[in-house]
Amino acid sequence: MKREHYTYLLLILFVFVAANKPTNVYSKLTDRQKAGKKVYTKGIGTTNIKITANMSGVNVPATIMTCVNCHNAKGTGNPEGGITPSNITWESLTKSYGGKRQDGKNRPAYTEKTLRKVITTGIDPAGNQLHSVMPKYNMSREDIDNLIAYLKVIGEDNVQGVTPIAIKIGFALPGSINSENARAVKKIVNAYTTEINNTGGIYNRKLTPVFYENKTNINDDDVFMLTGFDDSFKVNVDEDLLIPALLSYSKTTVPNGFNNKNVFYLHPSLVAQNMSLVTFSKKKKFTKEETSPSILFYDDETRKHTAKKIEEKYRKEFNTTPFITAINEHNINEIVKNKTIKTGTTLHFIGPHYIGHKLLIALNEAGKFPYIFLSGSISSINVFNIPKAFKNNVFIGYPSWISEKTVSGIKKYDYLKNKYSLEYKWKGNQLDALTMLLTIEECLKRIGQDLTQELFIEELENLYEFPTGLIQPITYTPNKRVGNATMYITSYDSVSEQMNLITTINSRE
Repeated sequence: MKREHYTYLLLILFVFVAANKPTNVYSKLTDRQKAGKKVYTKGIGTTNIKITANMSGVNVPATIMTCVNCHNAKGTGNPEGGITPSNITWESLTKSYGGKRQDGKNRPAYTEKTLRKVITTGIDPAGNQLHSVMPKYNMSREDIDNLIAYLKVIGEDNVQGVTPIAIKIGFALPGSINSENARAVKKIVNAYTTEINNTGGIYNRKLTPVFYENKTNINDDDVFMLTGFDDSFKVNVDEDLLIPALLSYSKTTVPNGFNNKNVFYLHPSLVAQNMSLVTFSKKKKFTKEETSPSILFYDDETRKHTAKKIEEKYRKEFNTTPFITAINEHNINEIVKNKTIKTGTTLHFIGPHYIGHKLLIALNEAGKFPYIFLSGSISSINVFNIPKAFKNNVFIGYPSWISEKTVSGIKKYDYLKNKYSLEYKWKGNQLDALTMLLTIEECLKRIGQDLTQELFIEELENLYEFPTGLIQPITYTPNKRVGNATMYITSYDSVSEQMNLITTINSRE
């Protein structure tokens, strides 16, 4: 009877502790904790005071020396080079009996006050100086309070967009959500995730796509990561995004240092794609010193930015001043009259197909046959209606080409197309969507059940020549955010009515 009584008491105690223990599974962070997590993982605060780290008397941006680099995503510390960073989880820091340093010295339990002091001065509650490898941070009171609020739940906070049964992935659709293009892409995303989920998902978690169009604030949404097309955003993902992202390509240049280490791309940026055409023109000597190139762009923000970058490249590398102007349906004939545009010169067109087609007709009627260069990702013309006088004069750059598609890659797409009646018209964007999803699936499987956004970024950085069978094998590194830097330069033969691959150019992104 006595044993049964003790067993009953233990059961009561267990239930009481379980009921009163703070939940640590998939609970949402408060706004302060979110801000603190940004300080911890990015070194970025919410005030005008830039956070800096002082190392041996030298101040550097905290973005270079983030807390997470040494203490890891769970706050337990990454041993490296004979140094074991402290366990900075709230439970460890505030134990009633204190803690012991690596040098054997004891310290009392931390309070919020002493934690603020050690972060900014490097002196612990016992008055001991921390190891010299630990920077001293300068930040506003608001930022340090936010950081402490996050440390109270680090290791216990949820992984955004992940539950025991699902992984929510934000998908940025191309164009408006009701456009044919967007509907076609949405259909292949749903087809792919259905196939994955019907076979058990990723470690028993189903992939749940959340579709976006013209989204301005993604960070507040409960999604694990973002994928899709950069042109769907009014927000600058290169600078503002806090979650991992794998996108088709960037609208602007992807610098070697990159503005946001969370963001990866399949293809070179729109700027780099067009720069590759300039490089090709120079290599083939289409651009001559005695002539000036022409740059005609449809007047939207992205195309104008690209045109300006091409102009800068010509000024810098060719010491020439291009003729650059906006083009629309109403000023085509006036532009064609410009003396800079003539047979044998180079002309970069950055605009939609209906304007491109009218431009070629106007040039043909004026008896002017310049070399035409355009990137297939941002510009287009109706190649099947190119005037025959432009035979081999039109060069189109693409970030992928049919020669890179393998039998297994084509089978993957054809299986989904036939089973789910996919629309063939928007095949290019569908293939990009499928490539991104295959890459995401590979990384999620490599990580396993214990999924975090930090681990996902690490796995992307470790991808080396990963074959999707749809584009060239993908490689990322800690300093490389474009998976495939190759541009394919093609030409349309208006006589044989065929697209021919001329050469490849390394975009160097």
